[in-house]
Amino acid sequence: MNQNFVSQNNQTPLGILNNLCSVSKVPMPTFEFEQIQNKDNDLYFTCKCYINEQFQSVAKGKKKKTAKHLAALRILRMLKENSSNSELAAKLDFIMKNMEIFAEDQISSFDETNNSISNNSSIINENDLENSENVQIDSFKFEAIKNYLAKCTNPIGEIKMIADKYSMKQPVFIIEDLSENSNKFSCVAKFGEFSESAIGRTKKLAKRYASIKLLFKIKTSGMLDHCPSKTKSCHKIEINQKFYDQLKFSEKKAISIIKSKNLKTQQFSSRILLEQLAREENFEYQINEIVSNIEDLKACLIYVNASPQLVFGGHGKTQDDAIKNAIFFLLIHLKDICSKDAPKSEIF
Repeated sequence: MNQNFVSQNNQTPLGILNNLCSVSKVPMPTFEFEQIQNKDNDLYFTCKCYINEQFQSVAKGKKKKTAKHLAALRILRMLKENSSNSELAAKLDFIMKNMEIFAEDQISSFDETNNSISNNSSIINENDLENSENVQIDSFKFEAIKNYLAKCTNPIGEIKMIADKYSMKQPVFIIEDLSENSNKFSCVAKFGEFSESAIGRTKKLAKRYASIKLLFKIKTSGMLDHCPSKTKSCHKIEINQKFYDQLKFSEKKAISIIKSKNLKTQQFSSRILLEQLAREENFEYQINEIVSNIEDLKACLIYVNASPQLVFGGHGKTQDDAIKNAIFFLLIHLKDICSKDAPKSEIF
């Protein structure tokens, strides 16, 4: 995109984005709105922003205008992070740092009154979550962790559970009141060698946002793949084998079909089979759409909340095809687990 777009009269996210699209001769952004009422009968808006089907973002706000600006701001962040033009990236970085609405974006990412899993209200700003510099992980696992955290309603509790499991010191949270008049708080969250900070309009929001970022860094660090003691390592293997044994020795209908049928040729609904398997074997799974890095193909991730947590991806010409392929790979993996010794799986 063209970097010669800065206009002093358009110092809002939407104004800058429109200006950038205009001088770059690409389609103007399109927006979709939805009004939602939460359990406390509070109304807010969600806004989806698209540019040329290549970039998309979602944001929310108490006003439609606020949600629109926040969605536009997230698109600008994506452009900044993905731009091969260093001058353009530098200008976007300078402009966004000087926007008053920049801080509001962090605040709106988590709404205290809307944190249930069912309405997908825990919105994570992907560009605020940086992968650990010391570890390289593949794109599917990276997306799976982000999508998992998007559903996480208790990041503080999860970090404390990790501390208990691996006999580590509990996390420490340092909260500071930044201003007596503006109701802004900062929180520094520390756990072991990791540290993250965030800002929120309440202490609870600041602590929650810092915890999400900290939990992301923990999960991408590889720390959870290595138990700190021999006792813990043995316990971890025992838990994993218990899940495998459950599938191996189960005689319930869904797993029996998976064991006995040729999944490559059998005509059945893999999605219905997976739903039945989850009910019978008492585990949960989630399917999330992700942006495909292959042109003209859709992509998705499916992860099973078991021990170990299983993650599989799929591509297809349509989103349904992508989901079917991801489920197929998962079912093939479960069939292999039941046939011989359990193969190694991705755990995070």
